[in-house]
Amino acid sequence: MDSTLEVKTRRLLVAHGLAGFTRELPLDWNGRTDRYDFAFAGQRTMLETNGCRWHHDPTDDERDQAKRSVPARHGFRLVFATRETVTRRPGALIAELRAALAA
Repeated sequence: MDSTLEVKTRRLLVAHGLAGFTRELPLDWNGRTDRYDFAFAGQRTMLETNGCRWHHDPTDDERDQAKRSVPARHGFRLVFATRETVTRRPGALIAELRAALAA
């Protein structure tokens, strides 16, 4: 089930013509599989949302640190979306994502 932040992010992407993504793309590394919120596989770019649903305690931070290193090992760029960037600075988020997609 998508979080509220993921729903808002998806709507923002679609509204800006960035609908060519795959949801929950799995990547394997060192015996574990992580899923990434929005993957633009053709452009080797991922957008990961960081909301409060999965970020409550220190073990969440440890899990995220490990998860952040995996896309680069597979040749992907990683962009982060937070509640702040999605709701208050969407233009900056879209610009950052477009730059990553064009790289």
